[in-house]
Amino acid sequence: MPQITVRQATLADAAHLTALCNANIPAWTRRDLNGENIPAAYDDLSLFERWLIGGPWASIEMCAVHLANLLRGSEGIPLVAEVEGKIGAEAEVFIGREPEPFGHHLNISRLAVHPDYTGTGLSSALLAYILQMGQAIRCKRIVVAHAEPDAALYEHHHFARAHTGQRILIQAGEGRVFYKAAELKTFDPAQVDGWHMPLGRYQNARHEWDHITPGFWNSVP
Repeated sequence: MPQITVRQATLADAAHLTALCNANIPAWTRRDLNGENIPAAYDDLSLFERWLIGGPWASIEMCAVHLANLLRGSEGIPLVAEVEGKIGAEAEVFIGREPEPFGHHLNISRLAVHPDYTGTGLSSALLAYILQMGQAIRCKRIVVAHAEPDAALYEHHHFARAHTGQRILIQAGEGRVFYKAAELKTFDPAQVDGWHMPLGRYQNARHEWDHITPGFWNSVP
């Protein structure tokens, strides 16, 4: 049986993670002037257009910046699973501290497998590693918001359904603050420790903070 190794990702893995991401994208498109998606060649798309389809992993440039942002001391932890030294899957988890029912937790924000490695046990290896990580840092729970496509996998690892969400679009008529507003003048993520995410929750607060920090986006042309 092939040897599976799980480890923390490094900057040297950026090209491999981009290849993994793009192998799972069936077609590249861009929006025309009417807002319709039309076929497009990958090389003809801007970094932003690639990001719209595949996120920061869709280009080596963005993936490297994304990894550097996580590895510089963020509470986001990128992981890879290798089979005989070749990366076949990756995951990212974010440590969160929020009011109950979440509390001190790990949020699995991403778990992706290269199509060539489907069924090789890499997802299970990553989940087992994440569960051990949660025990090591004494998290109260581990959560995942995108479990539905792989429900059987998570159930096998003793995850239980807690909430069901539905995606909706709301027409914005005017901007209003209907929660207490706080002006955040620095990029320190400790500012959002203990905060709820009552509206539009998908990942945890720590993950969302990391994806809006201007320090990351200013690095991407």
